[in-house]
Amino acid sequence: TMQHGVWAELRSVLSPISQKIIVWGEAAKRGYLRHGVPAERIEICGNPLLEKTIINQVKHNKNDVFKRLGMDLSKKTILFLADCYVNVIAISSFMESNILLEAICQATGDLQNAQLVVRFHPSTSHYENIKSKKEIIRKYNQGSIFIDRNSDLFELINASDLILIFNSTAGFEAMALNKPVVVINFTGKRDLMPFVESGAAWGIYKKEEIRPRIRDILNNHLFEVERDDKRRHFIDDQVYDLK
Repeated sequence: TMQHGVWAELRSVLSPISQKIIVWGEAAKRGYLRHGVPAERIEICGNPLLEKTIINQVKHNKNDVFKRLGMDLSKKTILFLADCYVNVIAISSFMESNILLEAICQATGDLQNAQLVVRFHPSTSHYENIKSKKEIIRKYNQGSIFIDRNSDLFELINASDLILIFNSTAGFEAMALNKPVVVINFTGKRDLMPFVESGAAWGIYKKEEIRPRIRDILNNHLFEVERDDKRRHFIDDQVYDLK
């Protein structure tokens, strides 16, 4: 068994049948030990893909992304990384995913000094009505909301100033690239990923909080030393020896 994403105590990962379990770091190892998996079955190997991504970060050109999407280089960029909503553990219905998208577009569509990029999950077109989502974006778009489905994910993250997620592991990758992350969750359920609980990310749980919180982070430099320290500690705990 090989770890796929940030450690979260899901039933499916707590009952491995393999003889060896390959994990990223101490957080996952503690989790398996807590649930009775013998230590000799667990191996910590880090995350080679993420390490390679960080090394290649300097190769990403923000200007290329902006030019390709027709964006304004002078504006701050907010990136919303949408989840695949077929997993009932996350969002229970396609309607809820549309509510989340609409709240974000409504809060950011008319910001003067910022622009929003919506990156749908690769499986979205297979499971959801993409047309309804594009209609939502058109409703609130005043020329500063863009849809991207083709850019390299890490290139897109690197070009952005703020990352919005619901439940995406890509939020962790954004943290590793030193980007501020905000978790938005209107479901009333506990966050699946421990980003906010760890202090590594901000959490927004009411629609009316989106606009002022985003504005504060972008304009008032709230990605402060304390938050950065917690983010670094969270990353170190999740992934062994990540430089």
